Amino acid sequence: MVIYNPSSATTTVSVVSAEVETVLTITSSNPEPVQGEGFTLAGELTRADTGALLSGERISFTATDQDLNVTDLGETTTRDIGGTVRYEHVVQLLTTGEYVIRADFTGSERLGFTLRPTFKVAGVDIGASMTVPLVIGGITALGLILMAVSLK
Repeated sequence: MVIYNPSSATTTVSVVSAEVETVLTITSSNPEPVQGEGFTLAGELTRADTGALLSGERISFTATDQDLNVTDLGETTTRDIGGTVRYEHVVQLLTTGEYVIRADFTGSERLGFTLRPTFKVAGVDIGASMTVPLVIGGITALGLILMAVSLK
């Protein structure tokens, strides 16, 4: 008779969540806003594999000028806006120039899978307010009129 002695074996497994690629879009309500005026950044965050819109995810924004100075523009969350899941965020820039606006999704964990980070960029050209040139032009014209009258 053969007697088998008890034996056992072990192994270690690391269970990871599936990683899902994401796609982020960004648009500006005004690609050439006037200095200091607010404009809206908007877009959607979707799963790349299914195209499903993702709600409750944080999107952050930065603006980079021609000198590579970066300005934090805050953050918002994807949510139901007008019957569709998207984000909207009102920002303003106080200095004229061209900016690259970047929207960032840093990724998140969901039950059963991980949403991978992604980003998107858009260009915005901030123009000078027309108030200043009009005031200076008005003062200059008034000065010229007064000079002409006093020379008579």
